[in-house]
Amino acid sequence: MPAERLTMRKIREVFRLKFDSDISNRQIAKSCNLARSTVAEYLFRFQQAALSWPLPQDIDDNQLEQLLYPQLPTLSPHERTLPDWPYIHQQLRQKSVTLMLLWQEHKELHPQGHQYSQFCHLYRQWAAKIDPVMRQEHQVADFRRNRRPTSSGLGGRNHRNRHCNSGLGSTTLSGPIRRLTT
Repeated sequence: MPAERLTMRKIREVFRLKFDSDISNRQIAKSCNLARSTVAEYLFRFQQAALSWPLPQDIDDNQLEQLLYPQLPTLSPHERTLPDWPYIHQQLRQKSVTLMLLWQEHKELHPQGHQYSQFCHLYRQWAAKIDPVMRQEHQVADFRRNRRPTSSGLGGRNHRNRHCNSGLGSTTLSGPIRRLTT
């Protein structure tokens, strides 16, 4: 559910504090009881709308809202370009790559594409369908050839022992077990 918009009165107050008082976003946020990200978002929207301060007197609240929140054209899901999900999946394996970065790249190439939340939702749907099993080819070991020469302590003669690396563990006891006698 989207967050509720601030009243135009509060938005105008943010603009007034920024441009008339020339204070930091942090101080504006504290003064208006807002998050810093909210202040930054409204200032970004102000810049995107190509507005200037002071606002013209003939702009009322409805017009200001239309400038700050322009209506985006509605596209059917078939008109939106889907990203290359295998490429996205591969890129996410790299260090410091996030879905947000990949979405921003996709959005630059396709401005009419999905918004971030829908992008993440579609990626998770796609990722749930892929097989998580890692395919590995195992080669059969040939134990007849897996021999190595060793020397016995008897006369220095070399003979061939079979050497097999099995997956079984060994005991930690080395040597005979002694009995305690009382």
